[in-house]
Amino acid sequence: MKILTTGLSTLMHPIVSFESILADKGKRQSYMETAVLLLLVILSRIGSIYWTHAPLASVRPGSANLIVEITKILIPFFTWGMACYGVTSIMDGETTLYETTVSAAYSLTPYLLFTIPMSILSNVMSTSEAGLYSIMFTFMWAWIVFLYFLSLKEMNNYTLGKAIGVFFLVLCTMILIWAIAVLFYVLTNNLWSFLKDLQLELRLLWLGRK
Repeated sequence: MKILTTGLSTLMHPIVSFESILADKGKRQSYMETAVLLLLVILSRIGSIYWTHAPLASVRPGSANLIVEITKILIPFFTWGMACYGVTSIMDGETTLYETTVSAAYSLTPYLLFTIPMSILSNVMSTSEAGLYSIMFTFMWAWIVFLYFLSLKEMNNYTLGKAIGVFFLVLCTMILIWAIAVLFYVLTNNLWSFLKDLQLELRLLWLGRK
């Protein structure tokens, strides 16, 4: 199965994996692979919430909001795709939005490798080993960030220095997108509250004239 072989290749030979993604440009199967990988990441996150030993859990099952947890995965993923494509388009990049999205999905493979096994392993760990547990997850996220950086560098044929600069530009663009989204939400919410208050005032004024 291609999704398995490419996923394993991303873990052991990431450059080869990213080259294969470039070779599969435009194939509908790759879109399905991206969807499957995202689904697996979401299921892994949900599984980790319910299987992690309570003293080591960052989110308790009783207080978990699955919609929020899913959103915390999807929003950074798609924001990276948009920001990376936008920045690389300006900075002489060579990848399409499709290639950026697929490579980002495969770069999450370490999450699939670590999350469920670590959640199960946590049940034989004590609170005194919380530091070790945290270090392992920190390593996982560092690996994922490295794969994102490597995909940016290799797929756009950047030098190391330029890749570092573009990578930080992408991160800044992501923060800007989130800031604009939050600002839009706040302004929309305030406008809605104003219109509701205005409607109430007009209704009271109308009733007062009767």
